[in-house]
Amino acid sequence: MRRERGGGGVPPRPRIPEFRPDHLIRLKKIDAIDANLRLIIRYGFLALVAFFAYRAIDVLAGKHTLADLGVKILADVKIGNAVSYAVGGGGIAYGARQRKLRGDTIQKMGKRIKELETAVDPGRSSSGLTERGHTRPEDEL
Repeated sequence: MRRERGGGGVPPRPRIPEFRPDHLIRLKKIDAIDANLRLIIRYGFLALVAFFAYRAIDVLAGKHTLADLGVKILADVKIGNAVSYAVGGGGIAYGARQRKLRGDTIQKMGKRIKELETAVDPGRSSSGLTERGHTRPEDEL
């Protein structure tokens, strides 16, 4: 027979606190304070950023600086060109990110796949690819 620790018997039931309506009111007050504090922090931070941006622009008002030259260059760019540059740049950034993620996945899964392949055929030769799945540098043209 198996012996039970702690004297056996039925464990004591957890004590459930009694419901009190004043607790619910207190919780609603805390929730309202939390929601208002979150709004104050969020919009207060945005107002602070807007204030500092205003001050930075106000300092440059009426002066000829490199910022003036930059604004003139931006004003000469056509909307169609700007959109095409943005889409092209976004495509290049997306492709670079996907290439990095693919290399990370190959590196992560490569060891396990190599282990499984050598378990099936220990005499199997390697393709000579790098850990990230790239061609060996000496094989490239």
